[in-house]
Amino acid sequence: MARVVYMNKELIINTALILVCLLMLLLFPFNMAASLMQLLLLYVVFFVLVPIVYTKKILKQPLTNLGFQLGDWRQGIKWVGIAWAIAALCVVILVRYTAYVQGNDILQQISKSFLTFLVYELGIVGVFVVCFEIFFRGFVIATYRERLGRMSVLLQLGLFLLFLWLGQQLTLSFAVFPILAFCSGIVVYQTRSVVFAILSSWLFIILMDAILIRLFIR
Repeated sequence: MARVVYMNKELIINTALILVCLLMLLLFPFNMAASLMQLLLLYVVFFVLVPIVYTKKILKQPLTNLGFQLGDWRQGIKWVGIAWAIAALCVVILVRYTAYVQGNDILQQISKSFLTFLVYELGIVGVFVVCFEIFFRGFVIATYRERLGRMSVLLQLGLFLLFLWLGQQLTLSFAVFPILAFCSGIVVYQTRSVVFAILSSWLFIILMDAILIRLFIR
């Protein structure tokens, strides 16, 4: 009985913290030109530092609960492969039936020089991926996994889409992130490793952008 009460209390507090973090970030509308560095800093604080400090210092739980582990690398590679197949199919459909390449201002900009491409992919994309994976696929799924099972993957996807929409980031230029939110959710749920999700999502975006630039822009 005591354990059930503790779990319910933890669930309520975790949910409140998730909503507070999202609401705080929504106070700072996304503006790639004017406030990108500020946005990235805020993402690091609320999406990375807050969940880590809360889990480690308040809950007194190991960071493995957030997915900071490799686990079974064979399972990791297996589920990353499945996730990549799903993501690749979605990107093909996106490119085929929308103006994803032509309407993607970011893709057009980073195609102008290799240095710009590297700075964007290794710096900006890296921060976005790490922040999104740790918070949504790590913290959110860890919070609801025991109660909702596989539905926790869809819950974090729904929260992520809602966050992007309210923050005016649900655009063609950002379309790959919702795709990877679902795919990475599967990886984290099956492997309990956010490390695999971070590495696979980051590498997928780099390769995808490079291929699209090569095929359709240059």
